[in-house]
Amino acid sequence: MGSVSISKKGKAGIPRVRIGDAERQEAARQLQQHFADGRLTWEELDERLQTAYAARVTAELTPLFSDLPDLPPPPPPPATVRSRGQQLMGQLSSLDIRVLVMLGLLGAVIAGTLELHIWPVFALWAFLVFGGRGRHRHHRSFGHHHGR
Repeated sequence: MGSVSISKKGKAGIPRVRIGDAERQEAARQLQQHFADGRLTWEELDERLQTAYAARVTAELTPLFSDLPDLPPPPPPPATVRSRGQQLMGQLSSLDIRVLVMLGLLGAVIAGTLELHIWPVFALWAFLVFGGRGRHRHHRSFGHHHGR
Protein backbone atom coordinates (compact mmCIF):
# COMPACT_ATOMS: atom_id res chain seq x y z
CA MET A 1 0.00 0.00 0.00
CA GLY A 2 1.50 3.35 -1.02
CA SER A 3 1.67 6.48 1.06
CA VAL A 4 -1.00 9.11 0.62
CA SER A 5 0.18 12.62 -0.13
CA ILE A 6 -1.70 15.62 1.15
CA SER A 7 -2.28 18.10 -1.63
CA LYS A 8 -5.09 19.73 -3.57
CA LYS A 9 -4.27 17.71 -6.70
CA GLY A 10 -6.62 14.95 -7.79
CA LYS A 11 -9.48 16.01 -5.51
CA ALA A 12 -12.16 14.70 -7.90
CA GLY A 13 -11.62 10.98 -7.34
CA ILE A 14 -10.02 10.83 -3.89
CA PRO A 15 -10.30 7.35 -2.42
CA ARG A 16 -11.66 7.01 1.07
CA VAL A 17 -8.41 5.61 2.41
CA ARG A 18 -8.04 5.58 6.18
CA ILE A 19 -5.21 7.66 7.58
CA GLY A 20 -3.11 7.40 10.71
CA ASP A 21 -1.36 9.73 13.10
CA ALA A 22 1.56 10.26 10.71
CA GLU A 23 -0.71 11.65 7.99
CA ARG A 24 -2.59 13.87 10.47
CA GLN A 25 0.70 15.21 11.84
CA GLU A 26 2.00 15.88 8.33
CA ALA A 27 -1.20 17.80 7.51
CA ALA A 28 -0.77 19.82 10.72
CA ARG A 29 2.88 20.55 9.85
CA GLN A 30 1.90 21.79 6.40
CA LEU A 31 -0.92 23.94 7.80
CA GLN A 32 1.46 25.46 10.34
CA GLN A 33 3.91 26.24 7.53
CA HIS A 34 1.14 28.01 5.57
CA PHE A 35 0.33 29.99 8.74
CA ALA A 36 4.00 30.90 9.18
CA ASP A 37 4.12 32.03 5.54
CA GLY A 38 1.14 34.33 6.18
CA ARG A 39 -1.44 32.43 4.10
CA LEU A 40 -3.71 31.57 7.06
CA THR A 41 -4.96 33.59 10.00
CA TRP A 42 -4.76 32.25 13.54
CA GLU A 43 -8.49 31.42 13.46
CA GLU A 44 -8.21 29.61 10.12
CA LEU A 45 -5.23 27.61 11.36
CA ASP A 46 -7.05 26.61 14.55
CA GLU A 47 -10.15 25.52 12.63
CA ARG A 48 -8.16 23.53 10.06
CA LEU A 49 -5.99 21.87 12.72
CA GLN A 50 -9.08 20.68 14.56
CA THR A 51 -10.40 19.21 11.32
CA ALA A 52 -7.03 17.62 10.49
CA TYR A 53 -6.70 15.93 13.89
CA ALA A 54 -10.29 14.65 13.68
CA ALA A 55 -9.89 13.32 10.11
CA ARG A 56 -10.20 9.58 9.54
CA VAL A 57 -9.82 9.35 5.75
CA THR A 58 -7.80 11.14 3.09
CA ALA A 59 -10.89 12.83 1.66
CA GLU A 60 -11.32 14.76 4.93
CA LEU A 61 -7.79 16.25 4.69
CA THR A 62 -7.85 17.31 1.05
CA PRO A 63 -10.34 20.23 1.41
CA LEU A 64 -8.04 21.78 4.03
CA PHE A 65 -5.52 22.52 1.26
CA SER A 66 -7.84 23.30 -1.68
CA ASP A 67 -7.14 27.06 -1.54
CA LEU A 68 -3.43 26.78 -0.63
CA PRO A 69 -0.41 26.30 -2.93
CA ASP A 70 1.71 23.17 -2.66
CA LEU A 71 4.67 23.54 -0.32
CA PRO A 72 8.21 22.69 -1.40
CA PRO A 73 9.50 19.43 0.07
CA PRO A 74 11.11 19.76 3.51
CA PRO A 75 14.92 19.96 3.59
CA PRO A 76 16.80 16.72 4.24
CA PRO A 77 17.86 16.09 7.83
CA PRO A 78 21.38 17.25 8.71
CA ALA A 79 24.19 14.74 8.51
CA THR A 80 25.18 13.19 11.80
CA VAL A 81 28.41 14.31 13.38
CA ARG A 82 30.73 11.52 14.39
CA SER A 83 33.44 11.82 17.00
CA ARG A 84 37.08 11.17 16.13
CA GLY A 85 36.89 7.84 17.99
CA GLN A 86 33.82 6.72 16.03
CA GLN A 87 35.52 7.67 12.76
CA LEU A 88 38.64 5.68 13.63
CA MET A 89 36.67 2.63 14.73
CA GLY A 90 34.66 2.79 11.52
CA GLN A 91 37.87 2.79 9.50
CA LEU A 92 39.53 -0.09 11.33
CA SER A 93 38.71 -3.45 9.84
CA SER A 94 38.70 -6.60 11.91
CA LEU A 95 41.97 -7.54 10.21
CA ASP A 96 43.60 -4.30 11.39
CA ILE A 97 42.52 -4.99 14.95
CA ARG A 98 43.76 -8.59 14.83
CA VAL A 99 47.14 -7.46 13.46
CA LEU A 100 47.43 -4.82 16.18
CA VAL A 101 46.58 -7.34 18.91
CA MET A 102 49.00 -9.95 17.56
CA LEU A 103 51.85 -7.46 17.26
CA GLY A 104 51.10 -6.13 20.72
CA LEU A 105 51.16 -9.64 22.19
CA LEU A 106 54.37 -10.45 20.32
CA GLY A 107 55.97 -7.28 21.63
CA ALA A 108 54.81 -8.03 25.17
CA VAL A 109 56.26 -11.56 25.01
CA ILE A 110 59.58 -10.28 23.66
CA ALA A 111 59.73 -7.49 26.23
CA GLY A 112 58.82 -9.92 29.02
CA THR A 113 61.39 -12.47 27.88
CA LEU A 114 64.13 -9.86 27.70
CA GLU A 115 62.84 -8.16 30.87
CA LEU A 116 62.57 -4.87 28.98
CA HIS A 117 60.20 -2.13 30.02
CA ILE A 118 59.48 -0.65 26.62
CA TRP A 119 55.66 -0.62 26.61
CA PRO A 120 55.60 3.12 25.79
CA VAL A 121 57.27 2.28 22.46
CA PHE A 122 54.37 -0.05 21.55
CA ALA A 123 51.82 2.60 22.54
CA LEU A 124 53.61 5.16 20.38
CA TRP A 125 53.81 2.67 17.50
CA ALA A 126 50.07 1.95 17.70
CA PHE A 127 49.27 5.67 17.70
CA LEU A 128 51.51 6.36 14.71
CA VAL A 129 50.23 3.42 12.67
CA PHE A 130 46.51 3.60 13.45
CA GLY A 131 46.13 7.18 14.67
CA GLY A 132 47.67 8.68 11.53
CA ARG A 133 45.59 6.43 9.29
CA GLY A 134 42.34 8.35 9.88
CA ARG A 135 43.86 11.68 8.86
CA HIS A 136 44.90 10.48 5.43
CA ARG A 137 42.00 8.16 4.53
CA HIS A 138 39.94 10.94 2.93
CA HIS A 139 42.59 11.57 0.27
CA ARG A 140 41.80 8.26 -1.43
CA SER A 141 38.90 8.63 -3.79
CA PHE A 142 37.97 6.99 -7.05
CA GLY A 143 37.75 9.22 -10.07
CA HIS A 144 38.94 12.40 -8.32
CA HIS A 145 42.63 13.14 -8.67
CA HIS A 146 42.80 16.72 -7.29
CA GLY A 147 45.64 17.62 -9.67
CA ARG A 148 47.93 14.75 -8.69
